[in-house]
Amino acid sequence: MYRGADVASDHHLVVDILRLKLKKYNTRNPKVAPRYNTKLLQDPPTLRAFQIALGNRYQVLADLVDEDQQQCIEDLWRERKQVWLDTSKVTLGPQQNQHKEWITTETLSKIETRRKLKDKINSSRTRAARREAQRQYNKTNQEVRKDSRRDKRKFINDLAKKAEIATKQHRMKDLYDLTKKLAGKKSSTSESIKDKHGNTLTKQEDQLRRWGEYFEELQNRPPPPIPACSHPRSRAYVGCERRKTQQGGNSKSNPEPKNGKAPGPDGISVEILKGDINTSTQMLYEIYAKVWEEETIPEDWKEGHLVKIPIKGHLSNRNNYRGITMLSVPGKILS
Repeated sequence: MYRGADVASDHHLVVDILRLKLKKYNTRNPKVAPRYNTKLLQDPPTLRAFQIALGNRYQVLADLVDEDQQQCIEDLWRERKQVWLDTSKVTLGPQQNQHKEWITTETLSKIETRRKLKDKINSSRTRAARREAQRQYNKTNQEVRKDSRRDKRKFINDLAKKAEIATKQHRMKDLYDLTKKLAGKKSSTSESIKDKHGNTLTKQEDQLRRWGEYFEELQNRPPPPIPACSHPRSRAYVGCERRKTQQGGNSKSNPEPKNGKAPGPDGISVEILKGDINTSTQMLYEIYAKVWEEETIPEDWKEGHLVKIPIKGHLSNRNNYRGITMLSVPGKILS
């Protein structure tokens, strides 16, 4: 404050320095369904609450449907899909990314105590009270910093042990997730690419248009010629016979879907279906029976999100990517 400044007022002139911190604003596509916190299904009370809520919602829906009323496949799928989504929204909630998930509840309690002591320092009336509050604050602050270092060290050691176990059990998906969490860095695939003429595209609209052209050309190519398997001594014939032998009685016709897979445009993941396997099986049976009768599938099962994944090389070259399509999980189980 500049007390000596002549500003023709009983107020004092205040001069300050402001620092602006820019924050990234993420615009989420409204068509993308939100992901739900399916990790809560590992908690037995939450799992039980999810099963009860899903069973009650489905029972109410089944009681409202008249036996003589014939529903089309779209109406049947839309009602069943809403049962899964509403139950997940109420019971599980949206998935949230925790930046400091290594902090325990005990440390969080001490952080809250430290915040209250800070307010006590600012509201102290006397110097003695302020000095005592400052002493308590310094002591609590030291405990918070000590416990935070301990929690982070324990969290990293636990992740390293889990990664070692995942390596021994050949669970590459879990090993990749653990390694990425240990590194603490997120790889960005939004690199600039080039058009057909070799010009660099920097705008997002131009890049999306170019990716659409690339995948349209890639997926609309003519199929490769099928090798002839007629000659008994040819390699193609031996390869075809080997594949027939491997696909005999030892292969599973409908393998169980794995957890940890990204859901399709409808937002229904494998974990949601496995949360209450009995109710989900009954709901899927009704949908599949209607598909068999009408010989058609819901429109949601025809939609997919195409995602580009970098393979190797420089990311500006589109040939160093491969694309995967995220389809509806109930539709993939049927196929």
